[in-house]
Amino acid sequence: MKGVFLPALLVAGLLLGGCAPRTPQARIAAHPEIFEGLPSGHRKLVSEGRIERGMSEGAVFLAWGRPDRTAEGARNGRDFTRWDYASYYPVHRHRIYGYYGPGWYGYRRYYGGFASVPAVEYVPYLHASVWFRSRRVDSWERGGALW
Repeated sequence: MKGVFLPALLVAGLLLGGCAPRTPQARIAAHPEIFEGLPSGHRKLVSEGRIERGMSEGAVFLAWGRPDRTAEGARNGRDFTRWDYASYYPVHRHRIYGYYGPGWYGYRRYYGGFASVPAVEYVPYLHASVWFRSRRVDSWERGGALW
């Protein structure tokens, strides 16, 4: 019994840990050295989950989290880095599955057919982008829901 309990406890801990909310406060608690290195005005904004021009990459990480995608490039002769954040919206669909017989189901014989099964898929979309020049926020944009 003891041999089963420990792996089950480990799996439950991993599942619960993966469901933990990722908030600015949780990131600040995990990375206090970044937070302490910020100016006081930026600390207040970071703790509220907000950003502004001139913030460091570390401040944006604490406020908004790890980006889903990064890109580098040049615009107007100046290098930049862009962090993109994705969100997801649900798309409701019906999947059609076919099955073929002959076979037995309970006391009835069936010969096949189709079944429509409802499903929900989550499609990513670009929710926010932050542009950095010299590792400081140059500009940013954040959108809302698609509808």
